[in-house]
Amino acid sequence: MTAIETFLKNRPFMIQLLSQNEDDIDQRISNLVLNVGLYNEVKSLYKQLTPIATALNSVQSDDSSLADSCENWLDLLSNDDFNPANAVHPVYSVKLSSCQMTSVHEM
Repeated sequence: MTAIETFLKNRPFMIQLLSQNEDDIDQRISNLVLNVGLYNEVKSLYKQLTPIATALNSVQSDDSSLADSCENWLDLLSNDDFNPANAVHPVYSVKLSSCQMTSVHEM
């Protein structure tokens, strides 16, 4: 998560550096930093992973119980940014029928 947060936080500064030093920076790096599609995907990934990271941090604590784990799972299921099918793989979420998605949400 730290790498994602750092990229999102520092991207405006990276763009500024690119504009000030365009001749000194490899074009491949410039292309990555300026790629709006990549930036949007990173923002989406961050939005999806944040509740998962929060839940993992909670359940990995020394004083976490099974009840805490269940509560965290239920919180994830009620979070609009978390889709359990995406936890398996984003490709599969579009292949699931509405009935299957209901079953996933009921788990």
